[in-house]
Amino acid sequence: FSMVGKEFKGEEYILPPYRRKPESSPPRLLGLEPRAGERWTEKRWVHFPKFKDLLKQKKIPFIEFAQYPTLPEFIQKVNRTDTVVTTDSLALHLALGLQKKVVALFTCTSPHELFGYNRTIKVTSPLLEKYFYSTTKSLKSGAAISPQTVFDALKEITPLNSIV
Repeated sequence: FSMVGKEFKGEEYILPPYRRKPESSPPRLLGLEPRAGERWTEKRWVHFPKFKDLLKQKKIPFIEFAQYPTLPEFIQKVNRTDTVVTTDSLALHLALGLQKKVVALFTCTSPHELFGYNRTIKVTSPLLEKYFYSTTKSLKSGAAISPQTVFDALKEITPLNSIV
């Protein structure tokens, strides 16, 4: 905003109009985005498999995002969800643009550069400073965030009985 002489006042993302599923359409879903590109492997959260096991144990329905042929198809998948757990990724920004609740994991990028619109919980690695903007393939920063920490953030951002 400041680059074009404007002040940011919490304006929402601008996306093409996507119809949100009716609130009464069961099941309400949690979306998971475990992927990160090859340049930013440190963004990957190595505990996604354990986190998925925890969700299954708690009977919380979820979908895991994958590679889709087109961006509109990816947007539609994100739009099927009510809440998204993601790393700093395209899914994070699409979820915010679609006004979803978000648990955002920051392992090597700045959580301060993201405006969460009062519907985001940022979970930051305690090793962020050491791996700040790191493109190494160590994955140690994300490993420092436990599945329980992310689950607790999820419970804080959304009543889990609204998902199940």
